[in-house]
Amino acid sequence: MATEFSLLERTILKAKGLTEEQVSALGEMGVQARTDFEQIGTVLTLLELLPDLDPAVAARVLEWALP
Repeated sequence: MATEFSLLERTILKAKGLTEEQVSALGEMGVQARTDFEQIGTVLTLLELLPDLDPAVAARVLEWALP
């Protein structure tokens, strides 16, 4: 299943350090837009969903995604 992130969101997520595979994995989990990160809420939860993710990248992603 392909993600529904917009082109801009995908570009930003990759600039923050996510790989294309990680972006796709998030989409398959139902995280398909910036606003979906509100349900994840914390770096720890994001790391639980993507265990191979660097904690610094997780922090950058959530810093961008959460208001």
